[in-house]
Amino acid sequence: MFPDANPRRLSQWVRDAHTRTAAEVEPLLFLALLCGTRLWVERDTVTGFLEELWRWLTGAPRRMPRELADVLIEALAPDLTRVVEARGWRFGEGGRGIKQPGRPPEARAAWAAALVIESHLVRTGASPASARELAILLVAVLLGRGAVEPSEFYRARRRLGKPDASALGRAVMERYEIWLAREGVQLRDPLPSPEDADAIAAWRDRHRALTQLLGMYGTDKFARLILAEMPEGSWTPFLDVKPAPTSPARAKSSGSSPAGRPRPRTGAARKR
Repeated sequence: MFPDANPRRLSQWVRDAHTRTAAEVEPLLFLALLCGTRLWVERDTVTGFLEELWRWLTGAPRRMPRELADVLIEALAPDLTRVVEARGWRFGEGGRGIKQPGRPPEARAAWAAALVIESHLVRTGASPASARELAILLVAVLLGRGAVEPSEFYRARRRLGKPDASALGRAVMERYEIWLAREGVQLRDPLPSPEDADAIAAWRDRHRALTQLLGMYGTDKFARLILAEMPEGSWTPFLDVKPAPTSPARAKSSGSSPAGRPRPRTGAARKR
């Protein structure tokens, strides 16, 4: 979900967060994982459709000769490309399709993770300045950039309408605590009595990385399982996509008259 993130830089960020705050770092990575899975921009690719169509044509019971299937695929490819591109994009695997001109907000997942983690760090005792600095460092790592300016962080927050990141952070942390308890049960090491603070701290040290569950499910499936348990409304503030402003020149080139009515098609277009 963050293909540009360098694992070495992410490990350094984890060490920095551990030394600069009293917060547990593993829940922060859990937050980033869910933000990356739910808010990553997904697109259908024409290559996948063409490969599936080729297998359908050449497989049983049709068994079309491969040379003929190649020619047919080549002929269909331009039209299929237009159709697939017209379907737009979506946030996450199961998100609704969004058809909007311009480039989709591909960095949304990283900015959302940074905003939610900043809020969580403040809520768990970090100073606002330290929380903000760690959030800015994290978004640079997730986007594969050398650095991110604080002004860009503020602009990203404004573009999202200054969402209530704390509400999403609390919703994610509720799921984390549930799955942390399941990790202990899975390893036959249930949560100790609430009265024994030292035993609980040691238990969390043993299990908070959720190593057993991540090994069982894999990162992607694990994240999708948790997202399926969360109310979709938790993500609403981060799913808003504002339409890009349209310049007069762009409106003219799009084929609309000044009054907004479609321009009449030419004879060649009508014949087509």
